[in-house]
Amino acid sequence: MPDGWHEVNIKMFQELSLLEGDGEQKAIELISILADKDPDEIKTISPEDFKLIIPAILWTNIVPTDEYKTDIEIDGITYYLQKLKSLSLGEWIDLDKWCENSTVNLHKIFALLYRPVDEEYDVAKMNARAELFLEKLMISDVYGTLLFFLIIGNQYLNLIKDYTKEIPKTS
Repeated sequence: MPDGWHEVNIKMFQELSLLEGDGEQKAIELISILADKDPDEIKTISPEDFKLIIPAILWTNIVPTDEYKTDIEIDGITYYLQKLKSLSLGEWIDLDKWCENSTVNLHKIFALLYRPVDEEYDVAKMNARAELFLEKLMISDVYGTLLFFLIIGNQYLNLIKDYTKEIPKTS
């Protein structure tokens, strides 16, 4: 099991973010995700062992660091955070669509925002990178970017929406 956010990949973080409720059932689901085990298997743990596991996962009650990285390395490839002002209209449209359900689309959002130096926006490459990020990108590396983007990115998206509403129609 992970012992901190630095060992939680995007896929796990998405699953954790979708947990609802509280109490023992939520704890079972939480342990299930972190241990990559079926919830029914977790239910077979003895109450004594269950009580021992809970302190080991208390770190999940603390949010990941909000420090963001301008570059991340996975499998020997460095991915750089793109400047928001350099994003094309198509990229903003994709981001707008994905932000409607940002938790489910985190891997796509990060695959658009982080790419190798000088790589132009390419949907096929971005989709392949998104799949890689699901498994190999740790949330501790990009949580600060997520917070920053959700605040600043949404402001940009609202400006674009407002601007397009003001464009006069031509006949």
